[in-house]
Amino acid sequence: MRFLYPGLFLGWALLALVPVVLYLFRPRPRTVRTSTLPFFKWLAREHQDSTWLKWLKHLLSLLLSILVILATAAALGRLVVAPSAESLKTVVVLVDRSASMAARHGGGPTRLDEAKRLANERLAGLSAGVGVVVMAYDRRPEVLLSRSMDRRQVLRAIDSIELRPIPGDARDALRLARRLAALETPAGIWHVTDTSAPDRGPAGNTLSDEKAAAEDAAKQEEGQSSDGPPVAVKHLAVALEQPVNVGITAVELRRLPLARARFEAFVQVQCAASEPVDATLEIRLDNSLVAIRNLTLPPGGKEKLLIPVDAGEDADRVLSLRLSAEGDVLPLDNVVYTRVPRLRPVKVLWISESPDPFTELALSTLGSDRDIEVLQGAPGAWPPEEPVDVAIFDGWFPKQWPEDVSVIVVNPPGSLGPVRAVALENGGLPLDVLRATDEGHPLLYGVATDRIAVTQTAVVQSGGPLEPVWVGTSGPVLLAGEAHGQRVAVLALSPQHSEQLPLMSSYPLLIGNAIYWAAEGGIESARGKNLRTGEMIKLEGDTLTWLQPEKGPAGKTVSLSGRAVELDQIGLWETGSGETGSASLLSPRETLLPAAPEQSENKIAAAGETSWLRGDLVPLLLWSVLGLLLAESWLFHRYLAY
Repeated sequence: MRFLYPGLFLGWALLALVPVVLYLFRPRPRTVRTSTLPFFKWLAREHQDSTWLKWLKHLLSLLLSILVILATAAALGRLVVAPSAESLKTVVVLVDRSASMAARHGGGPTRLDEAKRLANERLAGLSAGVGVVVMAYDRRPEVLLSRSMDRRQVLRAIDSIELRPIPGDARDALRLARRLAALETPAGIWHVTDTSAPDRGPAGNTLSDEKAAAEDAAKQEEGQSSDGPPVAVKHLAVALEQPVNVGITAVELRRLPLARARFEAFVQVQCAASEPVDATLEIRLDNSLVAIRNLTLPPGGKEKLLIPVDAGEDADRVLSLRLSAEGDVLPLDNVVYTRVPRLRPVKVLWISESPDPFTELALSTLGSDRDIEVLQGAPGAWPPEEPVDVAIFDGWFPKQWPEDVSVIVVNPPGSLGPVRAVALENGGLPLDVLRATDEGHPLLYGVATDRIAVTQTAVVQSGGPLEPVWVGTSGPVLLAGEAHGQRVAVLALSPQHSEQLPLMSSYPLLIGNAIYWAAEGGIESARGKNLRTGEMIKLEGDTLTWLQPEKGPAGKTVSLSGRAVELDQIGLWETGSGETGSASLLSPRETLLPAAPEQSENKIAAAGETSWLRGDLVPLLLWSVLGLLLAESWLFHRYLAY
């Protein structure tokens, strides 16, 4: 508790000597002649008090008068209960407005509301000569108010901060805040957030202030530019005491091979709680309930689900996932909308000098022309006259690597583009055992890896855009990756020379998985993809409209005008040109809410203080003055009404 203007308080507090002097030097009663006495006799009867009671009333009147003067002086001297800002010249108020700041217990305030209240309380402890910068951040920082000494502008800037359903990343925000604070030192940063690890990025990694200061010092010693002189950073946590939250953190919709209009949704659910939580997941297709999954999630655990989705022959259907649990504090991560991709055949061009009969058989069993349309040709058929979705190079490479189509390479003859391979002599190397580096990879769906024996025909270099999926004794046999939006799969084997692979159902499944996986970047693009909020995408059309299946048009309409747009809402979107997609939170960083630290600065500062006896006490003091005046009037002047 302190005064922002102590000199002003002391000056006005000296007026308390006036009632003391009047109390000590009271004038003696005088005898006055009057023409009538009934009124004075009535007053004498009403005030026939004993001596001790008269003394007590005089003393109480003196104390009330002194309290009125002292309370008024304290209000003029700006009495506040807030941490001291010491001798700072600049303060940067950095407020987290990411999705997790929407957490609340029942109907209580959100973490963002609590952050605003805490920031306003601390600002009450600043003197008038301290400049304040107001910043907010989610995935990117934003300066809401440059350095200002006008407290009204500062309060308006803080009150204007709105929550955004976007994952937070404090690293860039703290870096920018340090640069702004270093413009006029000494300076400090008040970082108000709901996490005890404020330098955590999207992937969950942390960077402490000590490490950042050490890196800055190392840069200065090396003569490199740094973010400026060290600035004191105070992290003010507004996390809930014991948050209970469940959320959907990953969703991927995959089309099943050899099945028309059937998909499989991979869903990951995570939990933040101190005890196991029972949750319910509703699966809806075009807002019609199709399935319910009951889950029991351990504290900090995760659950992975595979949900079959039968979309029928209808195009552009919407799959909705809704998660619920008792006591859940954050609703933003409980719902996911994703569009089922529009069905059209995948156009595949298979180029080979000597077609492999087993590959031809595998391609013919993948489905009807409504699923996959396969065109076979000799090397002279490349490049194709009409665009295709996937190109299969079987034992052959073109002169120049294509960059506008996804590619599947079978039995690579050498190196080209992202493929770095050396052909093996003497018919290749038989492999009886293969090891899968990632059994959950889309290329291996339904493939029995432990039962396959192949003949490896080339040694392919892994790393870069291509990562191994199958590994044998001589290196990777199956590789897959993506570079510059182009998907590439490499099978370093010969199907017709392998012992078991061409005679098993695993080979058609492997080819089908590779085709559908490679075609996802072309035939679906953003359509059917569930992107994360905060991503920047460039869309065609003049407007972007947000939709929700239950409510229809909802949210704002954004004018695109050929520029990139940020996905800052949860729901479905479509452009004026017909391009569609969806956006969801899907962030483990936001779902796994941290609990409030036991020894946080806020708890220590609030120890022994009531919730109303904090911050700027001027309004409380003025109301106290009014109450004291009313009390004195009622105690000593109530008979004047007669």
